[in-house]
Amino acid sequence: MIDKWEIEAAALPEQVFVGQYLGGDLNSPSSLDYAKHIQLLDHRADEWDISGIISEFVDPNSPKSEQAHYYTITRELALLKRNELREFKTRFKLSVEKARANQFVRPYRIAFPRTGCGFVFIPVTKDALPYRRKGLQNFTFAHKYELKLTKCIGVSIADDGNGWFTEEWFYTEFPWEHDPRLEAALQNNYPFHKINETELPRYTYKDAT
Repeated sequence: MIDKWEIEAAALPEQVFVGQYLGGDLNSPSSLDYAKHIQLLDHRADEWDISGIISEFVDPNSPKSEQAHYYTITRELALLKRNELREFKTRFKLSVEKARANQFVRPYRIAFPRTGCGFVFIPVTKDALPYRRKGLQNFTFAHKYELKLTKCIGVSIADDGNGWFTEEWFYTEFPWEHDPRLEAALQNNYPFHKINETELPRYTYKDAT
């Protein structure tokens, strides 16, 4: 923007360009009006901050191979923008709530074409605990296959009682290719809710009034 609007930029403070970037209007001449985007920005960090989710990812005493597995998951999460993290956290929290209530629901899921990665969230009821790991893998593969993704991350969440819950994660990455077995499984026993494509607003703003 500074290169494009050099004359205007020489007389404007940095806040203008940050505000113009936040507003997403990069093709108009810069002006002081754009500085208001900074003042009106509503961070709502509690909606998209997932540090509490990933802080317990890696046990330093776990095998190196297991630690490497979680690093790949952390890498994918680090690629997400705050609007995408908000959707991730919303589904994660819903899964925790359903697991604690021992309520069966279809898995929650989302995918981000920008990174080529999908996520599936599986609340585990008590009767399904013996099949937890197999279910986690199957749902992750099914979500990846249906949306023709190259990467997918699944997480299953089960209630441990007394306010505690357990997460199990699964990461898979390989080129998509036609799989008649998965195709038939999705047609005969579709396990998900249908998902819709939408464009997420990147930032939220306080009421200007």
